[in-house]
Amino acid sequence: MFFFGVSAFEACGALQVVALPGSLRTINPLAFVQSDRLQSVVLEEGCEIIGDGAFMGCPIQEIFLPASLMFIGDDALGKIAPNIFDWPLRVHTVEGSYAESFVRSNFPETKVIFEEP
Repeated sequence: MFFFGVSAFEACGALQVVALPGSLRTINPLAFVQSDRLQSVVLEEGCEIIGDGAFMGCPIQEIFLPASLMFIGDDALGKIAPNIFDWPLRVHTVEGSYAESFVRSNFPETKVIFEEP
């Protein structure tokens, strides 16, 4: 199983794209917080938890959220309050998934693109 700690990539200005394997079940809190160039995130099937603030302060424009996702923590995606992004956000996920429900509830203006399960 693959893992990394809390704040592992905090304020990493070199990251623009992150692809994380399905063997990474949990993205710990604040893992990528304030990585101010991070624009694209791909989470493969198998990831189950995105911890609080994992991508807070990151200008994510596109994120792939797998059907295996069961929990997304507070302030996990960019910014949650006031639920408005200063940049366009596209979320790729599976129709009917927890991720779709979370995005529709918390980011109603976000474009959701459905992927095959």
